[in-house]
Amino acid sequence: MSEKLIIGLTGMPAAGKAFIGKRFVELGCELYTVGSTLKLYAERQNTPIRNRADAADLWHRVVRQDPMAMLQVPLAAKGDVVVDSIRVPNHARQLRAHAEIQGARFVLLGAVCDSDEVRFARAMENFDERGQRDPTDFEAFIAENQPEMYSPDPNEISLQTVLDMADYHIDTLALSKREVMEAVDNLWMLQH
Repeated sequence: MSEKLIIGLTGMPAAGKAFIGKRFVELGCELYTVGSTLKLYAERQNTPIRNRADAADLWHRVVRQDPMAMLQVPLAAKGDVVVDSIRVPNHARQLRAHAEIQGARFVLLGAVCDSDEVRFARAMENFDERGQRDPTDFEAFIAENQPEMYSPDPNEISLQTVLDMADYHIDTLALSKREVMEAVDNLWMLQH
């Protein structure tokens, strides 16, 4: 198989998407994150992103104006791409449809970690681009994640719906980092 491959990553915050995305980069993909795309929009609109709430607000404004806005850059890329993070059901559907139109393949991969405690510990190990952690306590972390789990609107964030749509899942809690990398490698070979 030689056509372009578009890999969409989905999963809860700190479920292992970034780790999986880095492995795809090592295998030759270009990585596009919703966060980096949002940062470009913020710079263009001279809108500061001070925290996750600011980012969510800007994301909603951009997507209401153009539902495909966050996907334009990866869709225009020439080579294989990985998009971190697909959180909206219609974004997954639109990526799949656009991949087919381009003669490319789309794979939706869910990173799964069923322990809120482990995800929180992972989140505390990571800093955002401002050098800050957001949020800083477990209760805030859980409260911030709950509204993103389900929405009946296919144009809104609904992580559980998108995870259910995934073609493949990698359980980052049950597997070691080496095993996660092997699972990514196996998926890569299967698609190429």
